Amino acid sequence: MKTLLKTAARVLLSWQFILNLLVILLITCWVPLLSQTVEMRDADGNLMQQATNTFRAYQSWWTVVRLAPGWRGHLSAVGMHFGLCFAITFGVWVWFTAIRVLRTDPLLRPPEELTSGSAAGDDIQEAQDPSESK
Repeated sequence: MKTLLKTAARVLLSWQFILNLLVILLITCWVPLLSQTVEMRDADGNLMQQATNTFRAYQSWWTVVRLAPGWRGHLSAVGMHFGLCFAITFGVWVWFTAIRVLRTDPLLRPPEELTSGSAAGDDIQEAQDPSESK
């Protein structure tokens, strides 16, 4: 557990992780995250007009950064976009970093098997079948 926490801290503080997160945020900023449908009905309840506004992630980010009217509605889309990108990027980085640490840390590796040298191989062979050695 201690190794996992150290690995997670190492990942969060690395410039490669931050750069990767920014690239993922930029690549996915065109994805529509917020859709609002407005309907206009007459007195009888018949649909007269309907319009659907779809906001892409970059539009929601820009609305929140400017604190434009209605920015609170976009805040959930921005939080969802950042949270999903962060969780996926962090999970992948921790997974691969943990695998690399487990492979290189001598205390965490399983003990290596005995190497079969010529002397060790002869001893095993004699113990198995003594009639062949004569």
